[in-house]
Amino acid sequence: MGRAAPETGRGSRRRGTARGGALLVAGRHVLSSLVDVVWPQTCAACALWIPGDMGLLCPDCLAEIEAAAALPACPRCGRTASPLTMFDGRCGLCRHERHWNVAGIARIGEYHIAPLQRMLQALKFGTPDRPAAVLGQWLAAALRRQPWIAEIDVLVPVPMHWLRRWQRPCDHAQVLAEAVSERIHIPVHRSAVRREKYTRSQTRARSATERFRNVRGCFEPARRPAVAGRNVCIIDNLVVTGATLHEVAKVLRQAGARRIWAAVAARSGFAGDREVRIPTTNPAEETG
Repeated sequence: MGRAAPETGRGSRRRGTARGGALLVAGRHVLSSLVDVVWPQTCAACALWIPGDMGLLCPDCLAEIEAAAALPACPRCGRTASPLTMFDGRCGLCRHERHWNVAGIARIGEYHIAPLQRMLQALKFGTPDRPAAVLGQWLAAALRRQPWIAEIDVLVPVPMHWLRRWQRPCDHAQVLAEAVSERIHIPVHRSAVRREKYTRSQTRARSATERFRNVRGCFEPARRPAVAGRNVCIIDNLVVTGATLHEVAKVLRQAGARRIWAAVAARSGFAGDREVRIPTTNPAEETG
């Protein structure tokens, strides 16, 4: 009985290609495992070690953020609220607050959610790259759920004073805006508004009224804001009382912006937010 003739032609080439592909995949897995050993990847929120192919969040942090993002929120002020409490697009709280001069707010979730809180702290005071990537992805998803996303012409991050920029590793609102822009393909206009006054941190304010007083008049429109006749979405890391958004929206409206919304990574409650007393100088500022 003679030996079988060696395979030639396309059949052998296909088998060789298949074996080569399998070896390549196996090699990539080995290389990925070696990288995980030498430079282990950690969760962007809790720093727990995770396999390199899992993404940037561990399963527990991912589940917490998914649950937070699924909660219903007021489309006007961003508070977590039951749809049963909504009337004319507002919740029972913001219906009585006259300072909301944005047409709506998109947010990921509440600030007390631990993974969001830790990533926002890292974004402001630590290494911002990975937190910005995660927050940008989730904020972009929150924006896609809004009926007004198709109307947005430009994203405007809340500006940081140059002196505070020296104190921080990055301009966190700008970094977040750029991460969102990459995902929804809406340009960022970082120079539409300038922060002219250096003020103390809003976290030191003891009441909502004090927070409004602290930022009052500290923003100015740029010399060439390029927002006249355009629809704008303000980007910031956090909204508490709405004081900063209120001031930035006023300046954008002075610069000729048509409609203004806001998108923030998190919404935080404030014990004194019902104490707000903002004198109205222009009734047009009170409409979105």
